[in-house]
Amino acid sequence: MIGVIIVAGGTLIVGRSFLGEKEGKNVEVRSWELVREAVINCEAERVFQSHDLNVKVLLKNGSEITAVEPQIDDIINLAVEAQPKCGRIIMATE
Repeated sequence: MIGVIIVAGGTLIVGRSFLGEKEGKNVEVRSWELVREAVINCEAERVFQSHDLNVKVLLKNGSEITAVEPQIDDIINLAVEAQPKCGRIIMATE
């Protein structure tokens, strides 16, 4: 899957990683598969989804990754599935 994301400043990113700064935090725009791996591998502390399918994942190391989920609630469902293995993952939605 190739995602298209427009970040602050109008930067267009298509299907590749991008490391940038947002309010002093490292923000990495990744593909959905890499976000999925982070959640499944217990790296996620919190997840957030917006109505436009953009998701943000705050990692336990303090970094934040973002992507576009394939369908609404995919990140929420993924976090729920990971909880037995990973423990509580805080979830938020817009």
